[in-house]
Amino acid sequence: MNNLTVEDIHSIVLNNNFLFYYQPIMDNKSLKITSAEALVRFKDKDGRIHSPSGLIERIESDEVQKHLVLQAINSVINTLRKTDINISMNLTCRDIEDKYISKTIYNILENNIDISHRIIFEVTESEMISNYKSAINFIKTVKEFKCKIAIDDFGTGYSNYSNLTLDVDYVKIDGEIIKDIEFNNKKLNILISVVGLLKKLGIYSVAEYVYNKRIFEIVRSIGVDYSQGFYISKPLESL
Repeated sequence: MNNLTVEDIHSIVLNNNFLFYYQPIMDNKSLKITSAEALVRFKDKDGRIHSPSGLIERIESDEVQKHLVLQAINSVINTLRKTDINISMNLTCRDIEDKYISKTIYNILENNIDISHRIIFEVTESEMISNYKSAINFIKTVKEFKCKIAIDDFGTGYSNYSNLTLDVDYVKIDGEIIKDIEFNNKKLNILISVVGLLKKLGIYSVAEYVYNKRIFEIVRSIGVDYSQGFYISKPLESL
């Protein structure tokens, strides 16, 4: 638990006292790392590193939000130039709806057209539900640059299967389902059902929160395409 104030967070971002870690994602068939998720970390005045959980939502300034998102996309571009795997980054509805952010992202993609096809934009399921029109427009535009789209945290709260009709490439199944499949048959059956549906729709599945060997063996055996979690790798400062 951190004790950063809103003012602390704004100062950290505007002074670039943050960094990006990358958590590898494994292809369950080839057992190779094929992509990684960019994860922001905040550094306070004492040099301590903080997870963004619960902090991103507390950003109240549009200027701060814009600065963080645009630093993120530039970090992803720079990392792609140094590695041969795909990189994913998270966006919120606030980012997608902001004309300055979306236009700047489109310009960056256009200027890096040779690697834009290796970028995956992750949008949470709840964000898509509450901002359906904005999500559709954003997806359509970035697809022109051959980018990929992932629905993040699928299976939490009020899952809406109509989101699967969008032009998405990946569905990341939430850790709240994955972490209990060793002992909870209901969640295991839900996972099996979701994976089967995704295969019929031609959408790749990604299991989040794969934190031990047994869970990895289960998700692999039922046909989940990719795995992400501490069993595969912790977030790394460098790829």
